[in-house]
Amino acid sequence: MIFDSRGHLEALGKLSRRALLGSAAVAVLASRAAAQQDATDTAAVLEAAACRILPSDDGPGAREAKVGRFIERQLAGELSGLRPAFEQLARLLDLHARRVFHVPFAALTQPDQDAVLGQLSRGALPARGFPQAELFRALHTLTLEGFLSDPAHGGNDGESGWRAIGFAAPHLRKPGDPHGH
Repeated sequence: MIFDSRGHLEALGKLSRRALLGSAAVAVLASRAAAQQDATDTAAVLEAAACRILPSDDGPGAREAKVGRFIERQLAGELSGLRPAFEQLARLLDLHARRVFHVPFAALTQPDQDAVLGQLSRGALPARGFPQAELFRALHTLTLEGFLSDPAHGGNDGESGWRAIGFAAPHLRKPGDPHGH
């Protein structure tokens, strides 16, 4: 059964070509919207986690270095095979935050985010069989890489990570050329 344009139920046997195409289009749009929402939520959760792994307490941190952008680029490129695992990680963090604190992970207070990430790092969140500690280590590594990598890869915005540790820009770089050519 499906609803026609007037809101009446039609039997599938009587379904017109127009109604079928319209239903298919709605399903495709809904699927794309859900995928886009998941990607946005994944990015927000991973960025919030990165900002707690490398906070901006006494200098530039993950936020200033645009580590979230770096992670997104890596998961869309060379590390695309890990994207599903990181999407599940983001869902786990968000679901746990909503169950325990009644707000999304990105909206938690910093101490609450730290507590959740601490549990994750020890594999202590209620998610049997999920490689929590391993994915925390991977997220931790990506956060540090995003903070200290060549800005051409999307992180270390304005060379903020390099400046924070006193590392001079590579001598082969030409001013204004982010790729060093």
